[in-house]
Amino acid sequence: MSLAVMTLTDTYQDPHPESRLMLEEDEPGEGDDGRIRLYASAQERIALGRGSRKIDAGRQKYVKQEMIADADENEEAVGWEREQLRRGDLDLFATARATPKSRFTVPPHPPTNLPELSPAVERLAQSFAALKASHASSVDVVASFSDGQEQLDNRGTELHDMVAQAEAK
Repeated sequence: MSLAVMTLTDTYQDPHPESRLMLEEDEPGEGDDGRIRLYASAQERIALGRGSRKIDAGRQKYVKQEMIADADENEEAVGWEREQLRRGDLDLFATARATPKSRFTVPPHPPTNLPELSPAVERLAQSFAALKASHASSVDVVASFSDGQEQLDNRGTELHDMVAQAEAK
């Protein structure tokens, strides 16, 4: 609720002329009804006759000229705002026009020597030789284990045959 004080001399006195308090919706020119009327074009009259069409065309032309004048005023305001921003060194519209001033420069890096390839190749060759030796020893161990497995299998079959012969006697 608006706490605006109304007097009896005010021109708008509906819907609460005896009250000093006034609802915000009751203020003239505001509220849903006014907005609906504006969007629904309820305040415009339809020109039916030739004379009324001429008057309506003249009124529409006048409204368009006012809108153009308002747009010109807005362009002047935008120009003024740009000038104020430019003076304050805050020209947001000039980013495409001017290159930004660099306040910080990166110091140049000292030249560094690139590592050479020959020590890395030597280390790889040593690692490869150690891998080959390890692989050869692993292959020998696996071969000796497989020979031992064959010997155990042969001995197991001999013992099985001996047990079978002893049972047969």
